[in-house]
Amino acid sequence: MELLVAVFEQCTRPDICSSSLPWLTKCQETDAINSSLGLLVHSDMVGKSDLPLLRVRRIPLYSPHILLFHMVLVSIPSGAERFASGGVIAAFSNKRLSSVISSGQVDVLPELTGERSPAHRAYCSMLAIISGVVYSLGRQHQYFTMAACGIVPLYGKQISHALSWSIGDPISLPLLKEMEQVINLFYAIAESAPPLTIPDPIITKVLRVFGTHALVLLQQLNHALTHPNHLASLLEPVTAEERAAMEKEPIASASLSSVDMVDLQKHPLTARLVYRVFKLCSFVVSTLVSTSHAYDVLLGEQEDWPVHEALIVPHSKVVLVEPASDGTLLELANCSLDVLRNFVNRPAGQAIAPATSLKEIPLNVRLATLTVRRNLLIYAVTQLAMWLSKPDFDPAAADMETDEHASQAMEVRESVTKGRASRPSLTLAERLRRGMTGEMAFDLQTLPTRSKSVLVKSDDVVEKKHTSGDLTQVLLRFLNERVVAPAA
Repeated sequence: MELLVAVFEQCTRPDICSSSLPWLTKCQETDAINSSLGLLVHSDMVGKSDLPLLRVRRIPLYSPHILLFHMVLVSIPSGAERFASGGVIAAFSNKRLSSVISSGQVDVLPELTGERSPAHRAYCSMLAIISGVVYSLGRQHQYFTMAACGIVPLYGKQISHALSWSIGDPISLPLLKEMEQVINLFYAIAESAPPLTIPDPIITKVLRVFGTHALVLLQQLNHALTHPNHLASLLEPVTAEERAAMEKEPIASASLSSVDMVDLQKHPLTARLVYRVFKLCSFVVSTLVSTSHAYDVLLGEQEDWPVHEALIVPHSKVVLVEPASDGTLLELANCSLDVLRNFVNRPAGQAIAPATSLKEIPLNVRLATLTVRRNLLIYAVTQLAMWLSKPDFDPAAADMETDEHASQAMEVRESVTKGRASRPSLTLAERLRRGMTGEMAFDLQTLPTRSKSVLVKSDDVVEKKHTSGDLTQVLLRFLNERVVAPAA
């Protein structure tokens, strides 16, 4: 089976075979897709039925190869469509496969010392397969996106556990992989969701739940990146390769920054960890940009904005125990800019961090730059604009929850209800609005200007063709027209 899957994987590669249709036809004729799903449901996913064999082979007999076969299928658009009609959601919802996942008990801790957990690896593969099908099919096949939404509550405890990581918890590379796959699932659903004019209530509800969890997680990830020494102390090695790399890792001094921590010569393992957290942040923000329809806000008319998606806390404070604020995004953007400034002066192919295993590709400057240059400003700018455009703008609704404003915020809420505003309430509302249109808008205007030269250099690193458009200018114009000018 391993050989057959390996051959199929190579034969469907576009650089080897111009068309994958003959191979997909063979799969259809032999009923390979349905048979593989049936075998997966009835197989021992983690290999516990024969522990002596598992200790010798280090992986279960069938499930890794079946899941790889499915991954190859969903990477081909026509293959994803055939796979979706084969009953993948029903198979992945089968009690034999989902019982442990639905109880939230799939742990990163390995059953075998020095190896990744087979159960955890299989779970991550299942998430990747579902995401791949959803993303490949897109809006043309809404039925599958809605079916995939049913997986979210079924796997709810496990998903919630991944999104609930905090800076006080240990972290491992397999856990980061799980978090990436969870966020990718929501991103695929968001990108495949119907347009704003015809929303689907099931999809909207699932994505709204993600937004709540994502902002809390983003606050924790930002703290991790701005305190890289603490992040490094949380790392728990899982595989033998990671343990060996950790033993060679030099002890970091308390004064090191994120830029220092991505230095291959000084901190090879930590460099990969910091990169993975940057990558995770980019996934979170990209998904939030999609769920909040940020590009519709940036390019559309104000009366069509989905102001109910203004979820970010609209102030400049960064409070670890609260969801992410505009201040969080600015802090993360500045941290990203510092690292990006370091990357653009290096050759694109220069290694940053070694592979943690023989199967992994070493991280180079080009890959890292593609990750770090993801733009946080689109989300920050559009969120601020939507908050200010709310017709019933209420500063208390921002849930600031600070001691300074708690009592006054209640007054504002009551004044709105009664239809009149007392003088202290108006003072608070005006102060908060001035803060949004003044300090925060100024910070958001300054950052694109400072980052423009670095972003131009990064285009060369990632080999991106120059176009006539300039996103920084678009954002600055949007800020001036939608935030600064209306407040003047």
